[in-house]
Amino acid sequence: MHYTEDLLHAANRLKFPGIIEREFRETHYNVKAHLFISRWGLIPAICILCAFWAGDFVGFTRHLEFISIIRVVSILPLVVMYATRNTNFMRNYIRDVACVYLFLLACSVLTIISITPDTDFAHRGYTLSFPMVIFIIFLAKPRLWLGSLLTLLFTLLLTTVDIIYDIRPIGLHHIGSQIHVNLVMVSSVVIGAVTCYVLEVAERREFIQKRIIEQDKEQILLQQLELADVVKQIQQANQKLSEQNEHLDQLDKEKNEFLGIAAHDLKNPLTGIAVNVANVKRYIHRMQTSDVISTMDSIEKTVVRMRDIVVHLLDINAIESGKMDVTIQPCNVSTVVTTILRDYSIRAAAKNITLATEDTTNKTLLCLADSTILYQVLDNLVSNAIKFSPSGKTVTIRTRYSSVNGGSVMHIEVQDEGPGLTADDMKKLFNKYQRLSAKPTAGEHSTGLGLSIVKKMVENMNGKVWCSSEVGHGALFTLELPTTSVQEEQSEIGKPDFMLSQTAPLVSGNNTVAMQSSSVHQ
Repeated sequence: MHYTEDLLHAANRLKFPGIIEREFRETHYNVKAHLFISRWGLIPAICILCAFWAGDFVGFTRHLEFISIIRVVSILPLVVMYATRNTNFMRNYIRDVACVYLFLLACSVLTIISITPDTDFAHRGYTLSFPMVIFIIFLAKPRLWLGSLLTLLFTLLLTTVDIIYDIRPIGLHHIGSQIHVNLVMVSSVVIGAVTCYVLEVAERREFIQKRIIEQDKEQILLQQLELADVVKQIQQANQKLSEQNEHLDQLDKEKNEFLGIAAHDLKNPLTGIAVNVANVKRYIHRMQTSDVISTMDSIEKTVVRMRDIVVHLLDINAIESGKMDVTIQPCNVSTVVTTILRDYSIRAAAKNITLATEDTTNKTLLCLADSTILYQVLDNLVSNAIKFSPSGKTVTIRTRYSSVNGGSVMHIEVQDEGPGLTADDMKKLFNKYQRLSAKPTAGEHSTGLGLSIVKKMVENMNGKVWCSSEVGHGALFTLELPTTSVQEEQSEIGKPDFMLSQTAPLVSGNNTVAMQSSSVHQ
């Protein structure tokens, strides 16, 4: 409901449009009338009528019994109105009831005037009370037309009595006196009507002004709330922008740091390759075949080292920019592990390190993952395990199903027998550009990015990764991935992601690891 300044002008017409008029009567007009009449009007009116009743015995000499009956009849409606003042009817129509009652009271006064002689003391006092009764009817003002109608009826009734009765009860012995009394009555009507109009217009304007003020307060409150929301959104946006700026600053710092590391780590290998190539070109005719092969091996190791740096750079860039393409689907873990063992067999044998696997289930091992990313994760972990393991040790890849929170998950563990990690190392583990206390056992290169890449990749596959280690007792890295499992005979569901064309013995260190052939390709 919308309140405007136009409604203030509508108050002059004593009628609001539709629902506003109803609200005015329900919440203001009738409420104020009920409060005033029920609290300050009924009891005093009863007391005043009782006082007039007592005065009648002094002021009149005749018809005291009939006058007493009229008084009782006048007082009883007030008593009933007081007893029923809290009913819904009286709350809504107390003005109308009061107006009608005042008309009946005026009739009773007129009756008393008619039956009493004008020589009695109280006769002329009752006559003079007529204009006041008419004025009070207007003050009840349920509606102007009702008040006007009743006052006209009073005037007509009084004039009729004066004309019909031979006894002029109010001392009207000639027509001039009668006209004079009627003029007084009409003046009372006009004064009462004007007073009523002014008071009701004031009440209606007061009602509208209060509603406009309340409406303005609600709008101001709403605007304050909206402004608070805007301020909150701006603060959140500023906070988010600040966090993004900090993140960008961190990324820029890390990029510069990594570029510095890459430039430093690539400069020396490139220089070494250039020197080795130049020496081969210059002294090829003097070099033995074994010397050339040794030089080529050195160049190959340098290229592998440079490749690792570039691959890590690309992986970090893909992860940080959110452009890593991850496809989650059932992945054959056994096939991925077998491929890792095959790819690292020569490198492990070069350091006399044994690669071993342990499978605690009799089922085809399936987990929900991206097979390519899973291969990269295991590639990093197995590479680190070989890199930090002394000669003659064992690196074990263990796969098993576990129950977590009532469900099944796949655990893939990579355990080495290296120097282990210190408490300080465990705090820095999986962070970028961290150099740990453990050193590669054969002078291999480390960028400090591998484990941070592993953590990001595993989290992108909805998994977890953690490490358990003690100094001097190696390290155990565990992957936890969502899983699905089927019986071995349902192998068509878990198709291998990496194709092995034949069965061949895989020699790693002093042990032989059997590789199962697969008739299913990616």
